[in-house]
Amino acid sequence: ARMEDQHRSRTLAHQAFTGEMNRERAALADQRSALLAAETELRRREELAAAEQVEGRKFLEGDKERAFNDRQALVADLQASKATRDSLVLQQQQIAESHEKVQAEMSHIRKVAEELEQRAIDL
Repeated sequence: ARMEDQHRSRTLAHQAFTGEMNRERAALADQRSALLAAETELRRREELAAAEQVEGRKFLEGDKERAFNDRQALVADLQASKATRDSLVLQQQQIAESHEKVQAEMSHIRKVAEELEQRAIDL
């Protein structure tokens, strides 16, 4: 009876841990989706900035000062986009590392659970 209680306790602990890992996995997937959406938006903004730069060049023929100011704004926006992209890349790396750690922990838990089950069978 005591062994059954211990086994039941270990099983419940394993189930709780597995639930937590599944929630962590879902959270990582949500973060990844948000990062991918942000990266897509950045690409769109960079393409828009490039198109605006072309327009700025055309505009130089008419109003040099305004074109210069527009270009400065585009350069600043492009730099901000690059900084944001660098941040997103770092976040993706951190998520990948976190995911690897979760996978390693889950693998270890599975191994321990299998050993516990084998011990329970052997008893």
